[in-house]
Amino acid sequence: MCDNADGTLSLFTTLIESAAPYQASYDDSSPAALASLYRELSYNDIHRDPNRMGSDADRNTELLLKNPMA
Repeated sequence: MCDNADGTLSLFTTLIESAAPYQASYDDSSPAALASLYRELSYNDIHRDPNRMGSDADRNTELLLKNPMA
């Protein structure tokens, strides 16, 4: 979060691609294997709607908010 010193805050969201392997053993509990399992589960989301995935421009954003402390 960044205070813009004008009565607003900026909240930045970024997409960071994991360096985890695309497939790992389900018996492996290492950080890389758990990240791989997360990647698999998120990709196989049964409620995923391909029409709502957005474009490349939607992945890194700045959300501008009124600063409640100002």
